Amino acid sequence: MGVFLKKKRTQNQYYDDLEKILVKDYEDFEEDYFEWEVEKFDSITKGWNDKKTTEFNSCGYTWSVFLYSNGNLKNNNDFFAIELKNNIEKDFSIKVVFMIRNVKTQSYFHDNKHICQKEIYKYEYDKYIKPLIEDNKIIIGVYLRIYHVDKYARYIDELKYLSKEDNKNNEVIKEDYAEWEINHFDRYLNFNYGYKPLPAFELYSYKCLFDNNDHFIIYFQNLNIENYKQICARVTFVFRTYMDTTNFKVFSSSLYCFGKTNTDKGDKEYNFGGYMLKIYKNEYNKYIKPLIYEDKIKLGVYLQIFNNDMTEYYIENLKSLIPRNDIYNIIDENYFEWAIEDWYKLKDSWLNCSPNFKIGNYEWIISFHPFNNGFASLELSVTNSLTLKENEDIYISVVFSIRNSNDFSSHIAKAIPTIKKLNKHKNMVNIEKFIESIKFMIETECLNIKLNENNKLVIGAYVRVYDSDQGNIHFN
Repeated sequence: MGVFLKKKRTQNQYYDDLEKILVKDYEDFEEDYFEWEVEKFDSITKGWNDKKTTEFNSCGYTWSVFLYSNGNLKNNNDFFAIELKNNIEKDFSIKVVFMIRNVKTQSYFHDNKHICQKEIYKYEYDKYIKPLIEDNKIIIGVYLRIYHVDKYARYIDELKYLSKEDNKNNEVIKEDYAEWEINHFDRYLNFNYGYKPLPAFELYSYKCLFDNNDHFIIYFQNLNIENYKQICARVTFVFRTYMDTTNFKVFSSSLYCFGKTNTDKGDKEYNFGGYMLKIYKNEYNKYIKPLIYEDKIKLGVYLQIFNNDMTEYYIENLKSLIPRNDIYNIIDENYFEWAIEDWYKLKDSWLNCSPNFKIGNYEWIISFHPFNNGFASLELSVTNSLTLKENEDIYISVVFSIRNSNDFSSHIAKAIPTIKKLNKHKNMVNIEKFIESIKFMIETECLNIKLNENNKLVIGAYVRVYDSDQGNIHFN
């Protein structure tokens, strides 16, 4: 947001105004102000010169201010840009306000949304900057604040605080944070580049993957969990400016149950399953893109692991809904869940699908129809059914569930009443009337639970796969 002040100010009033722009959020910091008188300003605005630059010393470091013309910018809609750089190797936290003022007065234009770079668009130039130019000169000011704090300690404390309310009824037994710098971040989001995994990192044997489509997806997986074991965790993804821990955007997951259901396509970098975070284009443009500087951004993962008693009780309850039989051999069984983090984006879609997951050497997907003639319906499908042989059958029992995103005890579960046979020609089972759609938005009185909390809910499926060679399986 630009501000153009027409009334005249004294030098002291001018500096006071600049200080007010940056709230004193931490006590231990240095601050300084530098001004650069730019002559022949039209050489930049008219594109005659690609850039102008100057250096200054502030807060013990050497800085460079660059002024770029439109011809030197990646975005052709930009008119010109101001950028602050330094050659400091270490990470530290800063905040910056750029000012543009008349060479004779303290009227000014400022912006405090961009940390180290500001693009000035033509409408801004015409409205705010052009009236300040005199004798083809203008003054660019840089108000700089460097923080001398234990930035990571404060940063992690803030992440913990943001998830504190959601975790109030759950015991945290492990927690850790990892982050890495990503160069050319747009390549992970551009479909033309194809699928591109993030650099690997180790955090309790979890890893991150990116997918790309018309939206932006992160998959978060556990790589070495034992079969039939579940881990209850919450994942907080943090995108931040690579040189500033005070400027970031958080995406926090539901309370999530990780199991050994990752698919295996022969290349570990392409495994899906686990937790899926979907970020839409408008969110990316609004929250993440402004954090990218010099084609770099930092992505952090704050992982909390909780006491597992509630998860185990929940899954045992789902298993108990499968009709008992002592005849058929079980070759595999497991639980997979899919967190829906924004109901309002989901509810307008007729069909929504989970990530692929693997149980019994088959790949599965859950489909969710939130509004199917007044009811929500759930469907489980074999995703690789076309690769099945003509006489190959799969025998399964299934329990579907929908639960509160922060509470395993608040859930509704229903089982398919009989063993089902799937094959190349019939590859799915479903429950068409799982729950009335309206009950997602209200407390379910008969069970005293609320499934949809803070626009979130979690859909799950417990799948049991039987030996198909027994020959005496009764199915529908």
